[in-house]
Amino acid sequence: KTPAEEAEYGWLAEQLAAAEKGKPIIVVAHHPIFLNLPSESETHENFPIELRSKYLQLFGQHGVDLYLAGHLHKCNRGEYGGMQMVTASAAGRQLGGDKPGYSIIRIEDGTPLVEYLHAEPQIPATSESKKI
Repeated sequence: KTPAEEAEYGWLAEQLAAAEKGKPIIVVAHHPIFLNLPSESETHENFPIELRSKYLQLFGQHGVDLYLAGHLHKCNRGEYGGMQMVTASAAGRQLGGDKPGYSIIRIEDGTPLVEYLHAEPQIPATSESKKI
């Protein structure tokens, strides 16, 4: 634990405590907390177990609905205590079978829904375009 990590955790706890009640709470971060199960082994793809427990407890206490991450360069989904754990693939370099794309988050009946949309690169044709 570093002072910076403790300060970041404190700031996040304050933000969650101040969140408007009755509205969906979404946390967006780089690393997924876990991939499939909170009890899985530590890897470079998930949180260390000690931090994982600490953050899952905080998110459960404040009713976080969705935790959206990246880092993996592939899509992944999990669930913990009613919180969706969604990892979006990359818009560029893929490490899984997903095509490049982006995530759309819609709120329906107070529940965040995440859809991953594939995006094909578009290069606009102009009179100045040259064939390579």
